Amino acid sequence: MLSVIRIDGTRVMTGPDDLESMLNSMALTCGNYLEDSNYDFEIYIERDPEAARGLIGGLYSDARRVMERIGLDLEGLIQAREKYLSKLIVDERVYLTLWTRPSVLSPKELRNIGIDTQAPDWWPADSDAQAVYLAAQKMVDRHSSFVDTICADLSEAGIRLKLLDVTTGLRAIRRAVDREGTADDWCPSTPWQTAEELSEDEIAKDVSARFEASSIGRGTANEDDVTGLLWPRLDEQLFARPAECLPPNNPQNLKIGSYIYAGMDLTAGPRELQTFNRLIRRMRMGGKEFPWRVKFLMRGGGLGRLGFRRTLAAICQITNPENKLIKDAIDELKSRYLSKENVLSASIHVSFSTWARIGQERQLEEQLSRLQSVVEGWGHCEVSTSIGDPLAGFMSSCFGLSTASTAPFGVGPVKEILKLQPWQRDSSPYEKGPVIFRTPDGRAWPFDISGNITTSDFHLIVGSSGGGKSVLLNTFNLGACLSPGQTAGVGGFKLPRIALIDYGPTSKGLINLIRENLPPGQEYLAVYRRLRYDEKNVINPCDTPLGSRKPPSHQRSMLVNLICQLATDASSGRTPEALTGMVSMIVDELYENKSDRTRTGAPKLYSKGDYIVDDAIQTHKMPISEDTTWWDVVDYMAQSVKEYHIATRAQRYAVPMLADLLYVANMSQIKDLYGETLTDTGEPLLSSFKRVISEALRDYKIFSRPSTFDLGSARIISLDIDECCGDSSTPQGRKQTSIACLLARFAIAGDFYLIKDNISEFETDYQDYHEQRIQRLNETKKILGIDEMHKTKGCPGPRNQIVMDGRVGRKFGVIVIAATQMADDFDKEMVNLATSIWITGTRNASETKAIAGNADLSQFAEEVINKMGGPTKRGGPVFTSIKTRFGKHEHFLYNSLGPQELWALQTSPRNALLRDLLAEKVGYKNSWEMLAKIFPEGSAQEIIDKRINAALELGNAKNDEEKAGVVALMAEELAKRYYVSSAA
Repeated sequence: MLSVIRIDGTRVMTGPDDLESMLNSMALTCGNYLEDSNYDFEIYIERDPEAARGLIGGLYSDARRVMERIGLDLEGLIQAREKYLSKLIVDERVYLTLWTRPSVLSPKELRNIGIDTQAPDWWPADSDAQAVYLAAQKMVDRHSSFVDTICADLSEAGIRLKLLDVTTGLRAIRRAVDREGTADDWCPSTPWQTAEELSEDEIAKDVSARFEASSIGRGTANEDDVTGLLWPRLDEQLFARPAECLPPNNPQNLKIGSYIYAGMDLTAGPRELQTFNRLIRRMRMGGKEFPWRVKFLMRGGGLGRLGFRRTLAAICQITNPENKLIKDAIDELKSRYLSKENVLSASIHVSFSTWARIGQERQLEEQLSRLQSVVEGWGHCEVSTSIGDPLAGFMSSCFGLSTASTAPFGVGPVKEILKLQPWQRDSSPYEKGPVIFRTPDGRAWPFDISGNITTSDFHLIVGSSGGGKSVLLNTFNLGACLSPGQTAGVGGFKLPRIALIDYGPTSKGLINLIRENLPPGQEYLAVYRRLRYDEKNVINPCDTPLGSRKPPSHQRSMLVNLICQLATDASSGRTPEALTGMVSMIVDELYENKSDRTRTGAPKLYSKGDYIVDDAIQTHKMPISEDTTWWDVVDYMAQSVKEYHIATRAQRYAVPMLADLLYVANMSQIKDLYGETLTDTGEPLLSSFKRVISEALRDYKIFSRPSTFDLGSARIISLDIDECCGDSSTPQGRKQTSIACLLARFAIAGDFYLIKDNISEFETDYQDYHEQRIQRLNETKKILGIDEMHKTKGCPGPRNQIVMDGRVGRKFGVIVIAATQMADDFDKEMVNLATSIWITGTRNASETKAIAGNADLSQFAEEVINKMGGPTKRGGPVFTSIKTRFGKHEHFLYNSLGPQELWALQTSPRNALLRDLLAEKVGYKNSWEMLAKIFPEGSAQEIIDKRINAALELGNAKNDEEKAGVVALMAEELAKRYYVSSAA
């Protein structure tokens, strides 16, 4: 009886100390079942570079469906990714097969096994069908207990695994036998099509239906066999195609389908114990990796199998010194077993195999020779390619079929045997994902930032300039556009809501990439804007959702936070103690005063001036009088004629503005409560508030008029606020940065925190309008991204807001991503709250140590981070630590993007300049494709530097402007080259 477990790998990358601890735990668990011969373990690993393209295509299957649904034509980019990644990734599969032998039963239970496995009376006559009732229940119970214990203890040791159901397990076994003839959706014919066995009544019902259809069965006049109506034998299903030994010139090779297999067995274990990862590294160091696999068969009762061998070795030790070594080795194992340490031993058989297509016999010979060389160098092992029967050798390297093996057995301590096996494999907590990283040894590592395996959605990215931080941020955001979890909802598939607050044009390439690949006429869905304090970019933070006379609770909190920043004296940088309470009261009175639905309200009267609204009023013949308010216009356009865009535009004139704060601050109810309150400097709080607000209105003209900043129906927005930020070394500059950051957040993510409960906060006649929109917002996750977080240092307003977003974001379906250049740019509270931390590099060991301490990283992780280099043509290195519901993950990965994607997301100044200048001449999409062909490594920096140096020697590149001219000349040359090739 057997069960198949898929081993995904370790949750945390293991250093020497971590590996020792893991092996001790595993040895104790496995050793308990290896003291006798009742249980066997098979550990199987297969690595196939040729199957990488299919693996990557499968991981991108969901992304392709999303692209088709939302009309985002990134097929060329995905194909380029697949082509590039297939050179770096291998299809790796690891399985653990657990066998329970009949000897686990007592003699009495064995005598009764015939009764326990007898088919019931209603079972029809069959001679060659699947033996459904062959397993005794007592054996099933013992096997289930064995499997549950191993799964639980391996998981506790840090191994991520999955016990496969009957269908999936048989599919995995058959694929090992016939890789070409086993489709990904192949389904065996068994009574159990799911992970849970059918009950006896369900089996009886299924068999009865087959039986009645044939009118043939036991007890009828016709005693013919009904085998053809029942489930076929498993061996007939698993071995669907014949195995054929090749002619005498290749006696060790076996042909199955269009593949030829060759194998070898381990005849002597390593003299120097090494990990399996070392074997993989040796395999990849020798050149391009080829398909290969190995199976470790670990059996119990190892010392018992050595009894006769020790006797012979003792007798013959006088004739050959090696016999004495054998005897001493066996005695050493026995003494260690009998010692206090109670070191358990097991027997081990190891078989390797490699394969190639028919017609590539010479290549197969070279692969086998190289495999032999690599294994022999793996701690000085000995192997043999003279297996004898090639079919038996082939079966020895498969799993789940038999515990027989052509490989000779060896015996050793369980812990040392486990060290040789593939347990240190990095495992992604995600089954699929639109972002595919890779491990250094070529394992695919999918990631989906919208996945539901974490307890929160707060992600931090740290990396020095040029280390790949911004490219990683763009990779996440592009992946979100291809994730079902962020695109599917009410109204079908749509682009996700992504709001990016940028300090510079980091995300400009991402926005252009999306815009260029959207259907014609939908480019407005992705927008990059550079915020300036001018008439075209007026943002009134007092704006409310359509029809709302007051802001929803979350928006009210944002507004109070912003006003407190405005009302804080830049010289002190401290918010007065009572200011927040006073501002909260003023905000409430502000909206009461401008509402048309309160007794004391004084709503703003309509006046002509906005020609779009004026034309709509005339077109729809709305009655106007001298008492008509802007709220009357809003209600008429939204409720009577359903012109929601016009209504939204009219509402800009109906809502309060920050200038109205001064009027409200003079109201008696405000003066009565706060008139005598003083600040730390002794100034009356109310006077201080009015003074600072007056200064802010003078300095920030955009707060003195209705909103003109219009993003339309854009779903992906990048707002570059660099021009609006101040010098972080001055109090006034930090205040400017705080206001710009909070204002940007309000403008592009103001509705992210709306939930179903907020519907009751809207005006009754507008609730139906908002309900569908809110439902869509709640069904899909949104992204709020902030790059260059170091710009907010010394700015408590936006930093406190980010912490709050990190705390409550998951409740509202908001994913927060913050990126910065140095680890200490993140407060300890931010690091503690973070769901994941992504590090693309640190400045020095001290910085690494600081973030490792704050994020509770392992000592080995700290060592890995310190050894990380910069991006190369094979990808950008990145370390990640992710907190999931199933445990913490730590991994060292590479972000390897295709050349087109690298050029589209390029953020280094001169490369980005070259791309943008070329795009002005040939279009963005053509520029990426052309640059990817000419500079497939994703950068032209080396060529640009050479040209600038040459210009310097000639005296033609004395300043930045002249250096940019060198890049412009290069873009001109490339554009001419493009048009010449297009004409041809």
